[in-house]
Amino acid sequence: MGESTRDEAMTREARGESLRVIRAISDGGLDSSVPLDLSHVGLAVSGGLGLENASEIAGAAGEAGLEVMVSAEGSERTEEVLATRERLCERHENVGTTLQAYLRRTPGDLERALECPAASGWSKGHTRSPGASPSPGGSDWAPRTGA
Repeated sequence: MGESTRDEAMTREARGESLRVIRAISDGGLDSSVPLDLSHVGLAVSGGLGLENASEIAGAAGEAGLEVMVSAEGSERTEEVLATRERLCERHENVGTTLQAYLRRTPGDLERALECPAASGWSKGHTRSPGASPSPGGSDWAPRTGA
């Protein structure tokens, strides 16, 4: 899967590829979820296009009994990704998400994510992105605590 697709025709191709993956998982009887970068299916072009394509993917996955896992992507997109995922949750109950583990905002993002029915997304490591600190200790980072 990709990220940051800025051509509308390519986002529709990405949607089609995701739908083929869903069919293959379902036909193969595989125990899997469907990964989804919203910017790959249109969010980098427009919020409406990203939502439209992602909703079609989530609907097909739901019909196949599969969960869609929305990727956190880069920290510069966190708010837009979470807001789009929330809109998807209004339509579909099978949309989880991943969260960036080291951002200061992540505890609040986790509370927000848990409000959706398929709140099964969990933290992942840092995704380098423009304007984000490349190492712990920057202004966007929260120190790791606990064991």
